[in-house]
Amino acid sequence: MLRLEKRYGEIKNPPPTIFIDGQILDGEEEIKEGLEEMIELALLKGGSSWPQLAEKDETEKSNCALVANKFKQLGIFSVIGGGLLDGINPCAFTTIIFLISYLNFIKRKKKEILFIGAVFTLAVFITYLSVGIGLFEFIKRISILPTLSRILSFLVAGIAFLLAIFSLYDYWKIKRGKIMDISLQLPRFLKDKIHAVIRKESNMKHYILAAFIIGFLVSLLEFPCTGQIYLPIIVVVREISALRIQALFYLILYNLMFILPLIVVFGFAYWGTTWEGLSKVMYRHVGMVKIFSAVLFFGLATILLILTLG
Repeated sequence: MLRLEKRYGEIKNPPPTIFIDGQILDGEEEIKEGLEEMIELALLKGGSSWPQLAEKDETEKSNCALVANKFKQLGIFSVIGGGLLDGINPCAFTTIIFLISYLNFIKRKKKEILFIGAVFTLAVFITYLSVGIGLFEFIKRISILPTLSRILSFLVAGIAFLLAIFSLYDYWKIKRGKIMDISLQLPRFLKDKIHAVIRKESNMKHYILAAFIIGFLVSLLEFPCTGQIYLPIIVVVREISALRIQALFYLILYNLMFILPLIVVFGFAYWGTTWEGLSKVMYRHVGMVKIFSAVLFFGLATILLILTLG
């Protein structure tokens, strides 16, 4: 079907699509309106030959290559969606709420909260981008060894499937009112460590420097949770990016999406929204975040399997 599309022009998704005598009927409505007439014209001509497939490119070893190319087009949307979901997942969001509540508790002014938020967000962006580049380079070097590279891709795809199942399980728990018992969250000792870092560093006189230190340390401490999305995204980027500059663009885009919710939250805090209000928003929508996370994990796993098997 993809080779027919390549020869006769872009078609809608989803099908059905009918190819007759070099013509396309694309979608249910076009088929209902035009199929009978097209058949009659073909019969008047004495029949119609089978639609000709597009010739394979030299780079295409099999039809799987066309499927892989189709999935590569989804890569950028996976990166955007993954970054946004990662930024609003409970691991990251509860930390921001705690930071804002503590800044209010120690009587930081609105202007100070805004500056702290900006520097904190910048530190998170730099830290996550650095981690992403490091992981990408590591995975890129592994790709020199084809067998090990395939094993890694299958392993990450398997992890993504498991995370999708756990996300759906967490959604079921949330619907039963057991939001504190969800599976995919930071362990207690890491949460306590993050809170301790925020309390200690927030009291520094040079609060701008403190905000950067908090952003850096919190990013590293949160990574066991936020990395659940980041790692599969990086492996997908490895598969769809032939050039390092393209991969860097994807990683920058991901991290811009990741910090976007942070910017929004600090903006709301500056304009007067209380941490209690932010908490209510998070708890109201955390179930939907889990559903979208499950969809993303299933999608990433599918893309990885298609690209690896192709």
